[in-house]
Amino acid sequence: ADPQLQSLRVPGPDGAMVVANLADRVLAVVLAALEFENGRARRSLEAAKKAPVDSDASDDNDDDDDGAGGKGRQADLLDYWDLLDDDDDDDEELEELLAGGGDSGVGGDSFFDLERSDPFHNIDLRQHAAEYLSKLQQPPSDQALSSKIATALHAATSR
Repeated sequence: ADPQLQSLRVPGPDGAMVVANLADRVLAVVLAALEFENGRARRSLEAAKKAPVDSDASDDNDDDDDGAGGKGRQADLLDYWDLLDDDDDDDEELEELLAGGGDSGVGGDSFFDLERSDPFHNIDLRQHAAEYLSKLQQPPSDQALSSKIATALHAATSR
């Protein structure tokens, strides 16, 4: 390994400069990605379970404030992001909306076309992160990190 990288110093939890364990740092980043994807998958599953049978029957009087649910705009943005990032092929209404369909005279949205043409758009980050973490040659030196990895792997594989 590179001696300069092995002696790299970064701010620790208390602000003091400490020698970085780069292997654990990389694992922590991959773990954070897996935890994010696990949370997104969990929210998507919960939303699918709570979705009304008839989408036209959903109440059209939603307020943008925090209301009784206490979620507010942050939850709305997360739900919208999940809708945009959903891999299902039955998103015709969303695609028509994004393409500017109807009488608006607006053409397609080149940002979304470009995004969908990106080869990384269809990569299952959750699957790849879980696969990488499950095939570690050497366990992390930090026991707490090792425990978090085991928990995230269990959540990822128990879809």
